[in-house]
Amino acid sequence: MQTILSGFLTAGLLPIGEDDEKLKLLEAAAAELAKQIKATPLLAHRFALVSLDERVPASDPVYKLTGGVVCEKWQTITNKIGPNPVQVYRAVILRAIEIASSENTDLMFAITLVAANQPEGVAGQKEQAAITSMLAGFEEASMKELTDYWVNAVDLSLPKPTTRVKKPQISKEELAQGPDASYNAIQAAMKGFAEDMQEAVREAIQGLIKGGERMAIRDAKSELLWIRAGLYSPSGRCSYRDLDPSELILNAILDTSRAVKGAAPPSVAFFVRELVSALSNKKARLADTLAKIGPKLLPTPEGQLLVKDTLGATGRRGLLDYAIRRNTTESFEDQTGFKDGHEEGVPDLAVRLYRELQILKLLSTS
Repeated sequence: MQTILSGFLTAGLLPIGEDDEKLKLLEAAAAELAKQIKATPLLAHRFALVSLDERVPASDPVYKLTGGVVCEKWQTITNKIGPNPVQVYRAVILRAIEIASSENTDLMFAITLVAANQPEGVAGQKEQAAITSMLAGFEEASMKELTDYWVNAVDLSLPKPTTRVKKPQISKEELAQGPDASYNAIQAAMKGFAEDMQEAVREAIQGLIKGGERMAIRDAKSELLWIRAGLYSPSGRCSYRDLDPSELILNAILDTSRAVKGAAPPSVAFFVRELVSALSNKKARLADTLAKIGPKLLPTPEGQLLVKDTLGATGRRGLLDYAIRRNTTESFEDQTGFKDGHEEGVPDLAVRLYRELQILKLLSTS
């Protein structure tokens, strides 16, 4: 089976030659990391940030964690490859994400948002094809589910079950064999009928739940339209017109993210951009914006989720994580991946930070 590990090997980034045994050891390490991601999905954000950027130094906490797991599976790796084999760790982390995402579309979608939020050209050249292929698969799977929920009409009617419920039937021959045989035949027939009914009821309930979720999405669309028409911020309890650019960004992304599920289509990001651009098209420095919104974000439920990160306030982290847990021992670029002087239009910054809230929501509910 073709995996991200195979892609890195083809690109010449795994210095193990044709040694299948070493590849199996790396696969085992990835499987162990995947267990940690499944147990604590929020780890996937930092894992993805580090593995998607070849510039992250070997001292990053994610690499330290990964190195420990890899060395546990392959004790002689440093003798074979040398200390701090960052490219090997990147491949193992990405494979762990691939494994953990195999049955979790929320995790897949979160990773595509992490990738979309990165500065251009940070993934490296040799591994670009392998990473792009993995992300394309994630996007295809998540977009299929999004389209099903956001585009298709709401239907709360009881669905016709695909399971055919058969009436209990007992033959004359079975009845003629005496009381015990008749009793056993009745028991078998009723058991089959009960199993069919149970499956049919399960299908009906699942259909109603799906319809309810689609109705919630319809309500979310109405809420977004109401916000846009009135330009009133539910979180700020004031008009967006009364907010400065940083407050406008914070309240717009909170209001929008709270109105929708984590798995929201790209059109919602366009909504955020249009909402903010109607009031401000100025450019703003990313570092300054994060410094201003951090103290106001911290006491919110979203901010409290961010401080639960078990890897601490060092190394590469999400932008909102940096906003509430900045440290002065590392540069802005080391912590976020962006240059210290990075500037964008206020609407574009709002979209970038809205994605961060969606990533948080997707991973905290996985």
